[in-house]
Amino acid sequence: MVHATAKVEEVLEQADYLYESGETEKLFQLLTQYKESEDAELLWRLARASRDISQLSGTSEEEKKQLVYEALEYAKRALEKNESSFAAHKWYAICISDVGDYEGIKAKIANAYIIKEHFEKAIELNPKDATSIHLMGIWCYTFAEMPWYQRRIAKMLFATPPSSTYEEALGYFHRAEQALLVGQHSCAGQHSCAGQHSCTGQHSCTEQHSAQASILRGPACHMGQLALTRRPWASNPGPQAIGRKPNCLSHICFPILSS
Repeated sequence: MVHATAKVEEVLEQADYLYESGETEKLFQLLTQYKESEDAELLWRLARASRDISQLSGTSEEEKKQLVYEALEYAKRALEKNESSFAAHKWYAICISDVGDYEGIKAKIANAYIIKEHFEKAIELNPKDATSIHLMGIWCYTFAEMPWYQRRIAKMLFATPPSSTYEEALGYFHRAEQALLVGQHSCAGQHSCAGQHSCTGQHSCTEQHSAQASILRGPACHMGQLALTRRPWASNPGPQAIGRKPNCLSHICFPILSS
């Protein structure tokens, strides 16, 4: 049992190193060897790796669909093995969103409730995870800005469709920024993040780097600095107080009905 645990830790360390190095295909090849694993930490990483492979330009549409559904299955199993894993909740939410692209508008809207629930749980389990907080902000932003005709369609499908406000979105973006800054500070001074599975108290620096990549470096994601433009004169925050739409992450989680 001790030997098995040591083996898992070794694989996790190697996986985190490959992830931080941007070795997407090597990471996928490593983790697929453990697709029958009962370990939640391996499974959610495999879900993430499967999703990353699905988004490579060389992946065919047929392969992408298969990988998206496989990623969801891995994330689901990770959650079943450990409901206290914030990362399992986060990647389950993201993978549900991806599957929605193949299942129509009604499924997308229904999934939005589930996505929100799991992002909120991920934040509850790890309030320091900037990516979960940021994605929750985009969930709020997406539904706050939904045009009236899309709301009408949603109401035809659901009595109470998902809704939010710009104030909620802005609040999450502020929280994500603070979590990112705290995470960077807590990881500073370490010789190597790979394998430090308790850098933030619950997880490795990999997630801090992932947060920085998705929030600060993603295409069309900035909405100013950290995906928003602060305008202190806007007492009632609306789109003008938030900045431009976060295109690069909105496709991850949220059903825009015209898409």
